[in-house]
Amino acid sequence: MNPAFKKLFSYPDFLLLPFILLFVVFIYAAVAKLIWQLTTYQRESATIVSCASMHSRSGTRYAPVAQTENGTHITRKVFASNSGCISQVNNTVSVLVNPNDKTDRVILTLGQFWILPLAFIIFSTLVFLARHLNVRRKSS
Repeated sequence: MNPAFKKLFSYPDFLLLPFILLFVVFIYAAVAKLIWQLTTYQRESATIVSCASMHSRSGTRYAPVAQTENGTHITRKVFASNSGCISQVNNTVSVLVNPNDKTDRVILTLGQFWILPLAFIIFSTLVFLARHLNVRRKSS
């Protein structure tokens, strides 16, 4: 058997394989959900009107609340600091609305849709490269 293959699938590394696969599945699920929402949901215009607070053990976090032209309120899922939230008040944003379920609405933001999947992709690429280079270095 090839020594590099043995090192790649040694006992401790082999135990990490299910976690790596789950990580990859999570990334693709997040990206697939994003693509599905962007292609099937309808866009509406909304304005950030206030900030909602959420209390936890780590402190109070704030989320912008958008109001569409017909008066519906949508709270963003990504929480920020109070000053970051207040700075977004009166900004116009796009809201994605599920045409089959009008109560299913999402504020279209960079952080909510792109940062998390990009962070996971970059992180997994760095881990793969580090492990690949480490295996090559040990085998030479």
